[in-house]
Amino acid sequence: MFDTRRSSRLVLTFCLAALPFGALAETYFVRVAGNDQADGRIAAAAFRTIQRAAQALNHGDSVVIGPGAYRETVLFAERFSADGAMMAITGDESGKLTGDPAGAVVIEAVSASQPALHIYRFRNLTVSGLTVRGNGQGMKLEKVQGGTVARCTFDGLSRGLAITNCERIGVESCVLVRCTLGITLQGAIGTRVAHCSVAGANTAGVLVLGSGAGSIVNSLFAANNTGFIADRISAAAWTSDHNVIHGTLGPWGDVPAIANAHEWFAASGQDRASVY
Repeated sequence: MFDTRRSSRLVLTFCLAALPFGALAETYFVRVAGNDQADGRIAAAAFRTIQRAAQALNHGDSVVIGPGAYRETVLFAERFSADGAMMAITGDESGKLTGDPAGAVVIEAVSASQPALHIYRFRNLTVSGLTVRGNGQGMKLEKVQGGTVARCTFDGLSRGLAITNCERIGVESCVLVRCTLGITLQGAIGTRVAHCSVAGANTAGVLVLGSGAGSIVNSLFAANNTGFIADRISAAAWTSDHNVIHGTLGPWGDVPAIANAHEWFAASGQDRASVY
């Protein structure tokens, strides 16, 4: 006898398996008034900690974090969107998604040896609307393929944003102030730093080491010990232009540090159309 119930289950299983991850994606919510025993799938049942959301996150899922301060060291690891859709970790500064009063979404760094937010082996991810501050390390992207860090603020950190062994990362409209190192890139390919403001870095605004092609454009550098540094490998592949620059720049490959920005273009060949 033909078992229609068993056949229906098989058809349903096949259809679900055929769907891309994005079609089944969940959004998890985090709020300072949340509870890690909740299911996190709606704002009214939000998690309390970002780490709890990281544990729940599956391929293709996203996280919305409500205004307030979160004192954590968080690891998001090994997730991707198979259909090419962007996953997202979003700071809900307006409060419209979580129902909270508008305000900054702050992650307070608590460790000198580990980043407050570590994103490891992701594909297709946008991180936006976060403020990371404190005396420790800020945000680290490691082995991420295809992603954007946008509208984030990094304040007073030993290392603001680190991008390590990543491909196709955009850093857009971010503010980095009073960090020892603003943006650190190592083994990165296809990175674009655009519309960022980098000020008061004790060592360097942007440090590029052993990296492939990348660019710095339409950004502001002021009051840094040096605006940006690139080793010989990176300097051959990176470009910098259309920026507003005040203060020392370099070393850039074989070009030494230059305190007078007006001499920078002649020495490095960079920033032909920048404002000094």
